[in-house]
This record gives sequence, structure tokens and C-alpha cells, in this order.
Amino acid sequence: MRTSNKCANDWVIQAYIDGELCTDEIFELENHLKICSSCSQRLADRRNRLANVLAFIEELETNPISNRKHKNVPLARVFAAAASIAIAFGFLTVLHQQKTEKNTETQVKCEWVELDSPNFQPEFESPNKLYQMRAIAIAEVDSEGNVEKKLLVKQCTSN
Repeated sequence: MRTSNKCANDWVIQAYIDGELCTDEIFELENHLKICSSCSQRLADRRNRLANVLAFIEELETNPISNRKHKNVPLARVFAAAASIAIAFGFLTVLHQQKTEKNTETQVKCEWVELDSPNFQPEFESPNKLYQMRAIAIAEVDSEGNVEKKLLVKQCTSN
């Protein structure tokens, strides 16, 4: 399994609690627990959690929820109210975002403008304007084989 000075894995501690280790592994773990306070504390914590779970299961079996007086009703109501407020706030936030998006969509006007290559100089444009622009390069060949390059540039402006 491991040497006695190496800490145990969580699954080994759980297997020890569940009685799933062989005799040699039990002996080795118990020797390690004698010298390692960290592993001893982890074992005690797991045993406490297991005892709490088993006690809760026993309480459920002997006293079903339907027969119990609700001691935490005020707390449950507080959580229900908080959840309702959170849901309402989320719903209103989504509505506000949709309204804002609709307003911004109606304020943008875009049009396609034909430019020849020398008149389109993106290096002189602001980054914000370039973000709103789209360009399509068009190469037209006439009957004589001459190539004329043009650009269709989509320019968007805010109203």
C-alpha cells in the first residue's frame, strides 16, 4: 500500500472506515495514524461526518418530514423571498438589455460606398471607425484584359 511515513489517500481512509482494507493495510494505516496527526484528524473528521449523516438518516426514518414541526419556517421564507427577488432582478436585467439592444440597432445606419484602391486608406482611419467598416475587394477585367480594382466599403454611422 505505502510506507508508514507517507500520508494516506482519502479513499484509503474511507476504505478503513468501511472495513474494506486487508489486515496488512489496516496494520500499516494504524501505525501511520499513531505518528501522523494530520491523517488522524482527517480520519476523525470523516467519522464525524459519517455519524452526522447516519443520525440524520435515522431521524428521517423515525420522524418523517410530514410529522415534524417546521422549526425553520421563517428561514425558509427568507430564502424563498430572496430567490424570488433574484429571479425578478434577473428578468428585469434581461428585459433592459433587450430594450437597450433594440435602441442601439435603430441608431446605426450603414451603406455601401464604392471606392477605388487609392482612396481607401485604412491606416488613416480611427480604430472605432474601422471596426464598423467592412470592405469587399472587386477586380473587374474589361474586354482588353485591363484589371480595374475597386472596393465596396460598408460604412456604418450612428444617428
